[in-house]
Amino acid sequence: MTTKAPQEQSKPENPKIKLVYVGVCMTTDDKRGGKFLPITDEQMKEGSLPTTLPEEKVFAWKVASLCGRPGTIYEFESPSDTPDKAGQSIFPDTRRYCGRLENDDRVLKWQAEHDAFLMRQELESRERKEKATNEIHDQLQPLRAIYRSLPGRQKTVFLAQIIAFVTGAGGKD
Repeated sequence: MTTKAPQEQSKPENPKIKLVYVGVCMTTDDKRGGKFLPITDEQMKEGSLPTTLPEEKVFAWKVASLCGRPGTIYEFESPSDTPDKAGQSIFPDTRRYCGRLENDDRVLKWQAEHDAFLMRQELESRERKEKATNEIHDQLQPLRAIYRSLPGRQKTVFLAQIIAFVTGAGGKD
C-alpha cells in the first residue's frame, strides 16, 4: 500500500509596488512617519514623476528610516488579501532598492524639507533636555560631593558655613 503525500499548494506571490521616498512627516497619531509616492515602470525609466503628483502614502517610521534620502525608489511587497486596497500597506522587510529619480527637480526640495524636519526635531529634543536640567543643581554638585565625604558632625558644621556664607551672616561681604 502506497501513501501519497498531500500536494503542496503554492501560495500566490504578494503583489509588488514601487514607491519613491519623499521624506519624513508626522502621522495622524503624532508619530514620525514617511511619505511615499507610487511610481510606474515607465516613470522610473524616465527618472521623474508626472507634473501632477499622485496621492502621497504615509507609512510608519520603521519603513521610512530604512529608506535613506528622498528621491530614492524602492519596491515593496503589499498584502494580497485585499485587492481593492492594494498598496495601502506594505511589508517593510521586503524593501528592495530600485534606483533614484534623476530627472526630477522636486527631489532637491524634498531633501531640503527632509533635512529641515529632522534638524527641527533634533533641536526641539535638545531644548527639552536643557529645560529638564537644573543649572543650580549642576553648580552645587561639587558641594554635595564634599558634604557626602564628611563624617557626621563635620556635615553639620559644613552646612552651617554654607548658610552663613550665602546669607552673609558672620562673614565679610
